[in-house]
Amino acid sequence: MTSAGNGRFGVIVADDDVAVCEALGSLIDDHPDLSLLGTAHSGNEAARLAELTHADLVVADVMMPTGGLEAIRAVHAVAPLTVVAVFTASRSRLLHRALVEGGAAAVFAKGEAIDLANSLVTLMSERRITD
Repeated sequence: MTSAGNGRFGVIVADDDVAVCEALGSLIDDHPDLSLLGTAHSGNEAARLAELTHADLVVADVMMPTGGLEAIRAVHAVAPLTVVAVFTASRSRLLHRALVEGGAAAVFAKGEAIDLANSLVTLMSERRITD
């Protein structure tokens, strides 16, 4: 069962840009396998929501208060089973590698031509199979 309680993966979006939170939230909630549990504007806020909602997944920005590695650590400290994917404007391979080594399940670059919602579902489905 997923945290959304309806067979959908429960997701928290964390970005300090309200417009990004709203856009990603709509994208996620419109997908039949994803359910938006809430939005946060810092890594610490995302961690509190992850602990409260038992979210399956947090999609976090790098450049926000307590973002990036701090956000990953904050979420995993209170919700170790919650998957963290990072959504960033940075194209730095070194940063992407550091985020994955720091516990990010995936790093998605803002502006890339990807189907983010389906990529998140694939990520979570693959983790369900291997866990």
